[in-house]
Amino acid sequence: MNEGQSDDTFRSDIEASELAQVFNRSMRSVFLDWCIADCEFDLV
Repeated sequence: MNEGQSDDTFRSDIEASELAQVFNRSMRSVFLDWCIADCEFDLV
């Protein structure tokens, strides 16, 4: 996240640790949806 903020890939008005937390929560929610859908879509 720090590197992404340094090169303007990610917004820098939010702490890198908070961005990482949001990213991790998003990935967990995608995985949960995939499990609920009985693996019916490609995670890649």
